[in-house]
Amino acid sequence: MHFVCTAEKAAALVAAHHDFYVDKCGCREGQERPCARSPHDVCLAFWRGELREPESAEKADRARAEGLLALARERRLVYRPWRSDTSPTGIGGLCFCCDDCCGYFNEGYQSDPGESLERTDWSACTHCGACVDACYFKARAMENGKLVVAQEKCYGCGLCRALCPEDCIEMVAR
Repeated sequence: MHFVCTAEKAAALVAAHHDFYVDKCGCREGQERPCARSPHDVCLAFWRGELREPESAEKADRARAEGLLALARERRLVYRPWRSDTSPTGIGGLCFCCDDCCGYFNEGYQSDPGESLERTDWSACTHCGACVDACYFKARAMENGKLVVAQEKCYGCGLCRALCPEDCIEMVAR
């Protein structure tokens, strides 16, 4: 089962592993048109056997794995590690998901919330709405010119925090 994590947690997962394999994303491959946010080869596994089609995976080095983290930050992709029964660390790898093509956002596939949850400092928030479009989980919205947050919808990805010009959003333990 996949779960959501912050950029920092994703970087820590990559740092904790030594082997990397990259394959095409199943969601992106299943589309009739190319994904508008990222290339197709963004499925990062820490063990070849973790992938849907291990024979098509490419061995990757740390620079490529870290490059996928940078791509995710640049393109506002959600970090979604998956749990594994066969991996020694219990984490099989990372998906990098978006609202353009990912079944987890568009087709209602299941994903667990992450360990984090957003907390907005309302005294610093200017209600600019920059964070609203970043929230693929629809936890942030503008109502009558004011930002409203439905924390029960927050999955803890941290994309809102990365885009906040006032730096008034932090990720806290759920």
